[in-house]
Amino acid sequence: MHRLNVYCNHVYEKYNILPIALTICVRSVRAGVCGKFTDGPEADYMKTSPSDSWAKDHVIMTSSTITGYFEKHGRNSSDRNLSPLAALGYVLMEQKCSIFGLQYKEDPTVMLMYAVAKEALDHSIQDHESTVDTLVSMAKETQNQFKRILKRRTILGKGPKLGERRNLIYGNMPA
Repeated sequence: MHRLNVYCNHVYEKYNILPIALTICVRSVRAGVCGKFTDGPEADYMKTSPSDSWAKDHVIMTSSTITGYFEKHGRNSSDRNLSPLAALGYVLMEQKCSIFGLQYKEDPTVMLMYAVAKEALDHSIQDHESTVDTLVSMAKETQNQFKRILKRRTILGKGPKLGERRNLIYGNMPA
């Protein structure tokens, strides 16, 4: 809450207007804080919280407000789309890596958010796979070089004995 207060103060200093703050709680909220929430006129999946001159309004979504929204509007009703803001809160609170584990996976806003996330992360996933492939290739080449070195030393009669050679190739140092 302190950080939100600071952000809102920055907005006020820059634009000389009090912002409307939205908080989406992805984890549990302390009971003392929840006791300060009141029903707001905006939407039944949000509550309002005191903003004490640092914001025009402070609306908050928690798992209990989202659950209440689903119960009121029929959680199992797949023919009704979620409100876009409720869908945003739902996706963030569920914290699923895949859309397939979500109950509302067919909601247009939920599908859009997962499509945007996939597109945004595709580049970093490809970079990671490329790095792993490069490291594996380097490790294989290094192992081949060590095998050639050991073979050359053995041919010259300066190499380790067979048992010691096996230990060196597979990373075990002789005692």
